[in-house]
Amino acid sequence: MAGNIEDVVIVTVTKTSVQVSRAGFGTTLWLGQIDVAIQADRFQLYGSLQEMLDAGFTSAHNAYKWARVHLSAAPAKPQKFALGRRIPGIAENDEVEITAPDTGNWLATVNGTVFTYVAGALDTNETISAGLAAAITAGNEPVTAIQQAAPNEEFFDVQGIVGGQTQTVVITPGGAGTETTTNTPETAAELWATAYAAIHTASTQEDYYILNIEDRDKATVLEAAGVLGTSEKLGVFQSRDADFLAGTAGNVAITIKALSNRRACVFYTANDTNEVASGMSGFAAAIQLDSAASVATWNLVTLPEVLPDVLTTANKTAIKDSGGSYYLVIGGVSVTQTQSCEGEFMRVQSTLDWTKSRVAEKIFGTLAATTTKVDLDSTGIGTMEGDLKGVLNTGVKNGHFTSDFKPTAEGPAPEDIEEADKNAGILRDLIGVAKLAQAIRQVYVQVDVTV
Repeated sequence: MAGNIEDVVIVTVTKTSVQVSRAGFGTTLWLGQIDVAIQADRFQLYGSLQEMLDAGFTSAHNAYKWARVHLSAAPAKPQKFALGRRIPGIAENDEVEITAPDTGNWLATVNGTVFTYVAGALDTNETISAGLAAAITAGNEPVTAIQQAAPNEEFFDVQGIVGGQTQTVVITPGGAGTETTTNTPETAAELWATAYAAIHTASTQEDYYILNIEDRDKATVLEAAGVLGTSEKLGVFQSRDADFLAGTAGNVAITIKALSNRRACVFYTANDTNEVASGMSGFAAAIQLDSAASVATWNLVTLPEVLPDVLTTANKTAIKDSGGSYYLVIGGVSVTQTQSCEGEFMRVQSTLDWTKSRVAEKIFGTLAATTTKVDLDSTGIGTMEGDLKGVLNTGVKNGHFTSDFKPTAEGPAPEDIEEADKNAGILRDLIGVAKLAQAIRQVYVQVDVTV
């Protein structure tokens, strides 16, 4: 009996359609200290406060307080939010002094990991100190060991963060050598940059769009603002620094403004516990950028559960001129006065990001879903023009672009495409034009009364 080809090759065929991942603009990431017992993953999505309570958070946790305000946005609220875990811990500074040198293996055991420096007959207190410090630093990141400068080079410091546990440093001298170790614990957390890098490893580009951080200090806000351009996110931060209120040169908003950063919005608020950044990002995340007539300004927004600040005219001018935003009472109503540090309106940047993502997704979807190929001819170029114009027309319906101007899309004529590009299958100079829909922020009125 003849065999069947299926005895050798087994093929499964299913019918499916191409799905293109879409950038989601409705999710905010809060990055702060969370114990591993509550959230083991670096990046975790939640849909409600109850989900947080079920996970082990308490109402006193800073992440819960942030989420409560974040979900209070009116008239709608975000459907989900993300929490990024920054490792809490005890920062340790173990100072080691090599008090007598000797030959042989000097061992440094740091949190159970052994590092070795082999000392020779010519080694001194200082060279053994340097050798152990180098071995620890090279092999136990993020714990580092730093040899002190002259005249105290026989000392080195082991510094690091262990998640809620005490750091242990044990030195075993070579031969008859001796040492002295002194431990000084300090409460601290994982470096912000280390935590943020871990979040990007644990998440994808589409997982969140708006960034909030637990920290209020200038250095961390500047770090956070610095990553927004490369990650194509928006950031909403807050500060109560006196130099921000006074508009002094070098304050947090002025520093970000000098970098032409249109993605960072920094609020001044007098109280660190006042979650104005959470409330603003909650409102922004609830904006449905893909729904008809739903694009909203971030200005003149009332944020439930956020306390307004009391500011003098000089304060408001100083904050605004610095590139900052604030939340105060105008006409008996608490409202935001917002801008990016660069001076652009935040909704403009979200429109640019929406356009970039949706155009890329639409054109990629067409190319991926075509069973044969899209030819680099007038028909194929026309298809690309149609995709681009379709997204821009949707932008008009949704309120991204003004309806006073009809969007256009145009590609090159086939005969104008360079031969090298034809051979490589590259279509350049596909150009779309639309005009931003501007919002009314200030009105000048003149009334003439006659008798």
